[in-house]
Order: sequence, then structure tokens, then C-alpha cells
Amino acid sequence: MLTTGVECLENNGVNKWLSDNTKVTVTTPETSEWIQNEWLPRAIRAGWKYYALVESESKLGKMHIQQFIDSFLEVGITVNLFSDPEEAKKWLIDN
Repeated sequence: MLTTGVECLENNGVNKWLSDNTKVTVTTPETSEWIQNEWLPRAIRAGWKYYALVESESKLGKMHIQQFIDSFLEVGITVNLFSDPEEAKKWLIDN
């Protein structure tokens, strides 16, 4: 799913991403490493700038996702958290 998403960034010249993470809990250490070391640099090269994230319903998921949010913020991605996907979509449209 992440690979398809980054391909959309690359192929369509878009810089916004909406992610519904309501059911996310944790990823494997290997997946986390891949996201940080391969996926994130590729997304940045593609021009990714804005990230609307619908938060996980689980506390564990929220804590896990925070590590990614921190790394996205460090490289200049504007991140905004939401509980409602429609609000997230509106924020992306307005930015």
C-alpha cells in the first residue's frame, strides 16, 4: 500500500497524503526500518509535503505511529492529526 501511494506521488506530481490509520497497531521492526530508510526518502524525493493522518483507535497504535510522525516532521513534512477522515480531507484541500 505504501509503495502504491508513493508511486502516486511520483507519477502524478502531488504532494499531499491522507492516511486512515484507525486500525493500525504496530508494524514489524523490518517494516519500520523500511519506512524510515527507503520509503520516506523516496516520498520526499517525489515532493511529499502535507500529511493528514486519521489517528489509530488504539493507544498502542498512537504511540507506534508517533515515531513516524516525529521523523516526518524532522524532514519538513507538515503533519496534522484527525479523528475524522472528512476533516482530514478538508484540511488537505485547504493547504
